[in-house]
Formats: sequence, structure tokens, C-alpha cells
Amino acid sequence: MHTRFIQSILASILVIPLLQGQKTDEGRPLRDRQKLARAKSLFNEANYNGVVYTLEPLLKKWPSHADVNYYAGRANLELKHYGEAFEQLRSVILSGKRKFRDAPFWYGRVWQQLHEPDSALAWFNRYKKSLKKFGIDPYDVDYYIRQAERFKAFREKPVPVKLRKLGPEINTEFEEACPTINAEGNMLVFTSRRPTTTGGQRDPFDLKFFQDIYISRRDSLSGRWMEAEPLKAVNTPEHDANMNISPDGSLLFIYKNIKGKTGSGDIWVSREKNGEWTKAREWEGPFNTSYFETSAALSPDGKTLYFISERPDGKALGNGDIWMCQRISRREWAKPVNLGPQINTPYDEISVWMHPNGRTLFFASKGHDSMGGYDIFKTEKKDGQWTPPVNLGYPINTPDDEIHFTMTADGKTAYLASRREADENELNIYELDLSEYPLVASEISKDAERASTSSGAVLSVIKGQVTGNGMPLAAEVVFLDERTGKEVLRVDTDEDGRYFATLEGGRRYKVSVTAEGFRKWEESIYISKKEGPQPFVLQRNFNLQP
Repeated sequence: MHTRFIQSILASILVIPLLQGQKTDEGRPLRDRQKLARAKSLFNEANYNGVVYTLEPLLKKWPSHADVNYYAGRANLELKHYGEAFEQLRSVILSGKRKFRDAPFWYGRVWQQLHEPDSALAWFNRYKKSLKKFGIDPYDVDYYIRQAERFKAFREKPVPVKLRKLGPEINTEFEEACPTINAEGNMLVFTSRRPTTTGGQRDPFDLKFFQDIYISRRDSLSGRWMEAEPLKAVNTPEHDANMNISPDGSLLFIYKNIKGKTGSGDIWVSREKNGEWTKAREWEGPFNTSYFETSAALSPDGKTLYFISERPDGKALGNGDIWMCQRISRREWAKPVNLGPQINTPYDEISVWMHPNGRTLFFASKGHDSMGGYDIFKTEKKDGQWTPPVNLGYPINTPDDEIHFTMTADGKTAYLASRREADENELNIYELDLSEYPLVASEISKDAERASTSSGAVLSVIKGQVTGNGMPLAAEVVFLDERTGKEVLRVDTDEDGRYFATLEGGRRYKVSVTAEGFRKWEESIYISKKEGPQPFVLQRNFNLQP
């Protein structure tokens, strides 16, 4: 939406003398004045769709009215309708009405979202200069100035990625968001607000259809994503939003906010059993609170859950922080631990996802060196500590919100929900080609901090079931590097005796399987490898003897 006429307006407006305001509203019909009052009330309630709907007839009657344009422009900015916000806030600037002293700030915010950092900086600095008269800055203009400056710097050195909007098998004219992919690379789960939502009803707050969760499977021959289908067992007439799918594809973490039940957004879960998904239930453990929990990601070994929470714990650093929780036993979890100031900021962290290598964490944040809104960052676990978060750069990140990010096991393909085209008012899911921009090391190891990763390392999958006497067993499966004898990975089976592991392919491992009351099983296994978004998968079952 970067048109030439927009770019040419800045200089003229900056030198236009402010007018002496408008005539008062005396004489205007009472009903119209009541509509304006109603719009202001809706704005204070953050009901931005209601504001725009209420002011629409007034904009036709009073196209230059500063109050009408101010609240319509602010609402459209929140709704990401940047074209409308631009024209309306420009009208406020030209009106010169002094009650809207912050209009230059909001006008700068629109320029920022239009990817015009120089124009944004000009208006931010104009607003900042005016603060000397008013002595207050309710919007932390320096924060946005830093964002605009960062965007300029990132855009001058774009990272070598290619973005492609997924086709109608995934995207519609409605919102598609929250993409996540399993470690095998054959299952893409996402959230959509299309008319076929369960119940077919709209959220009265934003007038969009309620969220439902959809799943698409990759065609093994063509490699293309097939027509997405709703998860009928999981979806309800209310909001059902995807958080993440576990690496093995057996657990689906779901965001739910149930009136009279949760009091805020909580983590729920559905399990895959024999090809069918169970009805979602609340995730048991010390995770959910009366505050918002907005994202959850399970580590590949199933022993650590990373999640977002707004709980006001003594260790909390901002609105939403990233927390981690270690599994003590099959049904017990330790107390959640805040990841600390290296990762969390006084601003918002909102989503989190872990790569199948078990040590690279991706998350969305408004802090660190964000270039605007939420940006995607990565950090790695080394020597028991998280490395300083790194902004993934432009064009992965932009001044708009980039929130949900997921990647294939080989690290060469990622998926992102974003608005990239001029006519996009809703989020769509994009595929990113990262073949020239490696973001992860492929090797997975319990001692990964000190392990040397060969440049040709490729992740593979081994999975199966452990049984005894014809019944699934609660067992522990340990993988050792056959050459060095060092432990590489230790995983537990689930309630159905299933195990799942991601390991470096092209290597031989010694596998040890133990279960109480059964003989220990040991054998040597070679795990092959293959290039591409779908890794080599070895199916290996173990039948233990009493």
C-alpha cells in the first residue's frame, strides 16, 4: 500500500500552519452527537469494530470533523486498516484542533506501519518536540523511534529468504493464523476464522467468525499441502485456537477462554489416538492460572514445556513472559520457572516454539530489538544458558506483527502468519524458503552444548511402541552414540506405550529399553537420513519379555 501520493504528502503537511480549529458541534442533530459519544465509549472499551461501524455515517456527513476522524483513525489503526487510518488521521492533523495533541504520534504510527520509517521518524520527532510544552509522554515515543530506526537498518541488509503465500488449500479471504508443523513434516495445523466455523456464529466483540482449528497433510508424492480439514472432535461453537502440535504429532495444545470456567485464556490439550483426536480437556499441571496463558510448546523429548503466561509471579518481567516447566514423572511437573531477563523483557512475549533439535527456541516479542510490533527471535541453549535473542531480520520481520513461526526439521522451510500484500486485511499463512539462511544446527544431544555439529548433520525420526505380554508398557528408551558410548537422548513412552525421538541421521546408535518387571532390551540400530522437509522416519517396535 505504499503509493506515491502518500510519500509526497509529508513535506507539505509539516509546513502547513495549524488552523484555528473547527466550529463547535452546536446545531448538529442530537442523534449524531449521541453517535459520536457512543463511539468514544466503544473506543474506551477497545471495541474498535464498533467504533468504525458507529462513525461510518458521521464520516459521510462530516468528512472533516476532527473528533470523528480522530476516533475513526485510531480505531482503524488498531484494526490494521492502514489506508483508512492514514486519511483520517491526516484530516485531524490538517484540522489543527488542539485537543488532539497526540495526533502527530498516531500519524507517525501509521507511517511506521506503511513501511515508511523516515516519515514515521519525522512525525515522532515532531510529537516529541511538542512534549516540552505538555511535559508528558503517555506513549513512550522513544520506543517507537528506536523501532523505526531499527527497521531502516534491517531493511538495508535483508536476509536471503523467499516468501510464498500458501494457496487456497490453506488460505481463504478470512483470517488464517497460528501455523505449526510436526517433526515429520507431514502435518500442518493452524487456526482459521472462515464462515464454516463450528456453529457458524460471529464473535460479538470483533464481528469475525469464531476460531476453529484446521489440519492439512502433505502429499507424500507431490510434497504439496492437501485441502485443510477442520478438527471436528476438537472444535466447538466458541473460540478454539491452535497453540502448537507436539513434535511427534500426538498432542495438540489449544487456547481456550471459556466464560465462567477459565476467567482468562488457558492451555488445553487434545490427544491423537488411532488416527482420531480426542475432545479437548484442560492441561493438567501447574500451568494455568487466572491470568492469560497464550502459547505452549513441548520439547522433543516430552520432558519440558515452554509456555507464555501473564501471571504476576515475583520473577515476572513484563505482561507476557516465557516460562518453562520440567516433568518430574509421567504425571507430575515441577514448579514453573521464568526464563529470566536474558529472554523476557518489560514488554510482551506472546508465542513460543521449539525446533526438533531440542535446543533452539523461537518466540515472538515486542522487546529486544523489535522493528515494530511483535518480531520473531531465536535463542539457543548453550552451556546451560540461553544465548542472547537474535532478531530473524527483514523480510521475515516487519513493522507489523509477526507472531506464529514454525519450521521443518531440516531447518530449510518455515511457516509464518503475516500480512504481506497490499490488499490483505487479514492474516494469511506464508511459506519461507530458508535454504540460503540457516537458522538452526541439526544435531540433537543431551550434551549438545559441548557437541560439535557437522555441517552436513540432518535430523531423522525414530518412533514406535513398547509392549510386553501384548500390552503397552510404561518404558524408558535411551539412545547412546555407539562410537563414543555417550548418552544422546532419553525419552519415555506415553500412556499407549508409544515413543518418539529426533536424532542425527546417518549414524549408528545403541538402544536400551527398560520397563519395570521386564527384561532390559538392548540392540544396535542404524538410523539413515534424507534431505528435504520430511525427514527419514524409522518405525521400530520393542516387545519386552517378563
